[in-house]
Amino acid sequence: MVATASIRIVRYRFHDGLENSFGLVGAVATHPDFIRRGYASEAIDFLIREGNRRNVNAFALWGSESSVYRNKGFEFGGKQVRIPLRALTLPSTPITDSE
Repeated sequence: MVATASIRIVRYRFHDGLENSFGLVGAVATHPDFIRRGYASEAIDFLIREGNRRNVNAFALWGSESSVYRNKGFEFGGKQVRIPLRALTLPSTPITDSE
C-alpha cells in the first residue's frame, strides 16, 4: 500500500429536526518511500469528491496538523493532545439523549 485515507459519513439530526451529513476525514498516511509525491493529497481529493457525491454538507478532520490538510482548506482549532488509549478514562454511566 502506497497511501491511505478514510471518510466516515455521519447523518446528524438537530433538535429542531434539521438534518445534515458530515464527512469525518482521517487515517491519512503515506508509506515513507512515497512521501512528497502527492498521494495523500489525491486521496483527500477523492474523499471530498465522494462526500460531495453523497451530499455531505461539511467535512471535519480527524488527524494531526499537517500542511497537506491546510492546503485542502481545513482550518485547525482547539488543542490536540495525544495520549495512549490505555490512559483514557470513560464515564461510568452511559450518555443518554436527555443529556
